Amino acid sequence: LLGLVVVLLSAMLYSENTVFPGLAALLPVLGTAAIINAGVSQRTWVGSLLSTRPMVLIGKISYSLYLWHWPLLVFAKYYAIIGLTPLNSLLWWLASFGFAFLSWKFIETPFRQARFMRRRIFLGSAAVAGVILAGALTMVLSGGLPQRYDFARWKNKAALNLQEQNWIDCLAYQTGNEGGLAEAQVCKLGDAAQPPSFVLWGDSHAMALAGAMDAAARESGSSGQLFIRNMCAPLIGVSREERSAECIQHNNEVIRYIQSQPQIETVFLSARWALSVEGTRYKNEEGARVVLMDTLAEANGQPNSAIFQTGLGRTLEQLLALNKQVILLSSVPEVGYDVPSASFIAAQTGREINAIIAPSRAEFLQRNQAVFTLLQAAAEKSPGVQLLDLTDYFCDATTCRVVAGEEVLYKDDHHLSASGALRVEPVLSNILKNRL
Repeated sequence: LLGLVVVLLSAMLYSENTVFPGLAALLPVLGTAAIINAGVSQRTWVGSLLSTRPMVLIGKISYSLYLWHWPLLVFAKYYAIIGLTPLNSLLWWLASFGFAFLSWKFIETPFRQARFMRRRIFLGSAAVAGVILAGALTMVLSGGLPQRYDFARWKNKAALNLQEQNWIDCLAYQTGNEGGLAEAQVCKLGDAAQPPSFVLWGDSHAMALAGAMDAAARESGSSGQLFIRNMCAPLIGVSREERSAECIQHNNEVIRYIQSQPQIETVFLSARWALSVEGTRYKNEEGARVVLMDTLAEANGQPNSAIFQTGLGRTLEQLLALNKQVILLSSVPEVGYDVPSASFIAAQTGREINAIIAPSRAEFLQRNQAVFTLLQAAAEKSPGVQLLDLTDYFCDATTCRVVAGEEVLYKDDHHLSASGALRVEPVLSNILKNRL
């Protein structure tokens, strides 16, 4: 009984974070050894259970089941995109058992019994293995036979946009620049011949909007500066716990730069606000919970929303003291599923991807309810702060679309593509043309 308990505990308590194999393998191995040892000299209750016909049959087909269940479940999950329901999982498991029984009955058992056929089977298997190897090499050397599909239709135009490399270079430059930001020329937006009159400051969501801001600046005949750092919201003194020193230093450098540039009139703040306030990942997104900390407060441990409000107020206070106009860009809809790959799978199987993974407008508003309240309160507190609500640029009355026509609006599960970001270019251009 102790051996059975140990094996069951291993099955229930181990997760994808458990290092296996390794010391963790010792527990189920010792449990199995205990079960076998206890049944050597006497018939035990556990031995009787494992000797029942259903358990014996599972043991017999276990190798076939091991071979069948993985490809069936993997392809089922790929097809489903959003994961399998409990009922679907059960059906696929039953299918795995069915295929396992058939292969045990008609392949494994005859192979064990028909000794004279084994030579033929091995020769045939070697021939088949050679064909598979040749096919695999062909796939590898040809890059997966891309001519099978019209990939140009599905590729994200943002990924092909050479300008996107500018923002990636900007991120790399600012991440590695410990000597300040005054010389960050690679991060120019708009007409480089003009002195910078605005700043776009934020995390990777700000970088996703850089193409739209660059187009808006060119349209308005102005120039700006891009300041970005991954996972660092533009909040003075506030950061994620795991990014504290890096984010605090970066944000302080941005404020010093803005202070040294009196010609800068407007500061756009953009980030994944919902993640900072809620702390939770969205739908199928992987990653740890986000916990905010305030490095300028004597005590922490407050909810993310309270720390966020303090950091935002502190940031706005410093920018307004420098006589800057501040534009708060609201969050864009998160998706929780990789949009380019999901849209490709849906198209190949004759389905409409928005119906599968696109968040509803109600879901988006619920996720951002606390964020909108905090941002709106900050905007109403001062005439120098404006909240730009981007909801209507991505959501209709019911749905926040992830694909429009043949345009993929996201480059992953929450970052806008260049074509997605360009949806807000007209309003950004209008703001730059009509600044106070």
